[in-house]
Amino acid sequence: MQNSIEKNDVLIRNINETTENEVQDEEPTSFLSFSSMRFWICILLMFGLFSSTSMRVNLSMAVVCMVNTTSYELSENTIELTTTDNAKCQRISDGDNYDQGYRGTFLWTSAEISLLLSATWYGSLISLWWSGYLADRFGPKIILFIGVADCMVITLLTPLLANLNFYLLFGARFIMGIGEGSMGFIWVLFWLLISSNNPEQNKFVSPSELNYLEKELQTQKIIQNETTQKLYQEKIPWLKIFTSIPILMNFIAQWAYNFSLALLQSYLPIYMKQVLHIELSKNGFYAMLPFLSQLITKNMLGILSDWLKKKGILKNTTACKLFQSICNFGSALTYLTLALFVDCTRRNIAIIVLIFHGIFFSSGVCGFFTSHLSLAPQYTGILFSIMRLAATFGSMVSVSLVGFINQHGTEEEWARIWYIAAFCNIIVGIAYIIFGSAEIQPWADRNLSKIKVIEEFELKNATTKAS
Repeated sequence: MQNSIEKNDVLIRNINETTENEVQDEEPTSFLSFSSMRFWICILLMFGLFSSTSMRVNLSMAVVCMVNTTSYELSENTIELTTTDNAKCQRISDGDNYDQGYRGTFLWTSAEISLLLSATWYGSLISLWWSGYLADRFGPKIILFIGVADCMVITLLTPLLANLNFYLLFGARFIMGIGEGSMGFIWVLFWLLISSNNPEQNKFVSPSELNYLEKELQTQKIIQNETTQKLYQEKIPWLKIFTSIPILMNFIAQWAYNFSLALLQSYLPIYMKQVLHIELSKNGFYAMLPFLSQLITKNMLGILSDWLKKKGILKNTTACKLFQSICNFGSALTYLTLALFVDCTRRNIAIIVLIFHGIFFSSGVCGFFTSHLSLAPQYTGILFSIMRLAATFGSMVSVSLVGFINQHGTEEEWARIWYIAAFCNIIVGIAYIIFGSAEIQPWADRNLSKIKVIEEFELKNATTKAS
């Protein structure tokens, strides 16, 4: 402990010396400034997430025109299939006259397609356990670089591997999940050029911003060193975490959220091909609309939720339950509508329903996502790791289940898929209304009070020593 205090004294002296050497009047660069490195790092992180996600899900769109439209290979025989047994939506037997642009050559079964689409989730399940340690050990810059570069290389190799061997492509997709396009090339170059593990190593940060970041980071180190030594003398309450009803509710809410997300990300283009018979030239645009509506409404609902809580109209728990209910029950309503009322003669209704699904689905950000931050603030990192595990399992189950049910691409098979998705969301919605919470848990509140006392003491102590 004495050594830690001596190190903190050195850090405080360094802060004072840096402050004396820098220009006192110069304000740190505003975050929302084109000269702010914090701003550019955030932009890079945003596009890095975009790149890795788009490269993971692009096969969902590509597979609809990679696989043969009218047949697939089953055992050693090739059989003719119709995509629906509904007479009014029957395919014309001449595939050339009614291929709608889907001129695939690969004879993959539904199970094989499901295996390819779920491969990345199996890979991410492996890296989930040690990626945080590697980021701490080697720095976030190199870990993020490897993750996106991995996706980029495998995306480029996908056409070659698909032609060589199905299982080579599966293995590559599996590796992509562990790392989890020209866009990737651009991001990798800019990331290596601009980013750094700490402000001192950055070539483009201004002196005023560097001074600001150094003081902020060094002050945090003083607090975290002392707080960590004193707080973690007590064990992390694993039993209380895993037996906490609100945390378990967040776990199943995260599972259901990613179940639905993976269902649409992975299979919406296939659904539009098999059931709605939408031509290839329009498939991508229509499949994008639910996610575009999410992008717009997520930000609007976040502002609305904060305003309702700030004005005292809704308490934290009430707000989370309200928006989570909209997410679950609204999504379930759209799934039931797709199952009961939509076929290839009602494409416009299907598109409108899917747009509303994006609106309802985005409410989950103001529901269980917000609750994550409130239940045990000092254990937020642990809770998010647990929720990430739930998300991975939800995605794996969703993609695998669709592959198991959707053998021939009929309306009846897709109806069963939508019924299951609706049932899962209804059950989760009811459970969250009854047991969900956004209030700090009693066992976490005691430790949080200790942290606040320690932080106040350390800050006061640091200020006294510095003067």
